[in-house]
Amino acid sequence: MPPRVREVKRLLRKLGYTIERPGKGDHTVFYNPATKDQYTLDGADSHEMLRPAWLQLRKRLELKGRAMYTVVIDYDPENGNYGATSPDVDDEHNMVIGIGKSADEAVARFRNALEGHFEFLRERGEPIPQPRVTVTTVPAPVLSASEP
Repeated sequence: MPPRVREVKRLLRKLGYTIERPGKGDHTVFYNPATKDQYTLDGADSHEMLRPAWLQLRKRLELKGRAMYTVVIDYDPENGNYGATSPDVDDEHNMVIGIGKSADEAVARFRNALEGHFEFLRERGEPIPQPRVTVTTVPAPVLSASEP
């Protein structure tokens, strides 16, 4: 069963969308500055969203609605924990980290912390940092047996 329009509005705001402008009738135009995505939502708050529109929106949000942040996972053999951080959101004033007994748990906790951090930034009127880091790998040089 599709959610009510008010719940979809709440979801869009949580994902970084803002109301750009009211549309005609029961239409509301949302805009996400991070993804430059615009979405027009139709319906009164108390009405259930039409199923085809809900399925289309879900697919759209999965594909376009989220910026992809690079996450670095580190294992600490001393305490047996994994840590997940992102250079995209860490700076001299902020650090977002997730810690867990497995890499998956650390990433899940990081995702939760990132969501809270973005909510905090929105409340303060500060911009959401945009993904800027890409990752690649390079082969290590072959060391001779005499080199450390």
